[in-house]
Amino acid sequence: MKSDVGANPGILMSFIWKNRMYADIWPDRIVIHADILEPNSLRQEEWAPLLTDLKAEHVPSFTPVGERIAVTAGLDHRVDVTVYRTAPMSDEEITAILAKYRIRPNVRSEESSPA
Repeated sequence: MKSDVGANPGILMSFIWKNRMYADIWPDRIVIHADILEPNSLRQEEWAPLLTDLKAEHVPSFTPVGERIAVTAGLDHRVDVTVYRTAPMSDEEITAILAKYRIRPNVRSEESSPA
């Protein structure tokens, strides 16, 4: 079955509860937080358009071999997806891309980083 995610980015990750996804934009990374219905159903074809728009690349030692994201799943049905910023993009550009996928952005600074 062909996915129409590229045609309608609003359906990105259909398994995620609507309006429950947000992202923290840090100087070196973007962390997308989501509450999920099925923790093991993170499908590459649904993330690929977003990662392409963000110009995400594999980062040795930070992302699994061949992957452009690092995923951490919690017991509380929450998943954190980390995308490392490797391309020069402004926070405003990233905010616009996230908005296209209906992901609420929060721009952070290293000073506000949790200890």
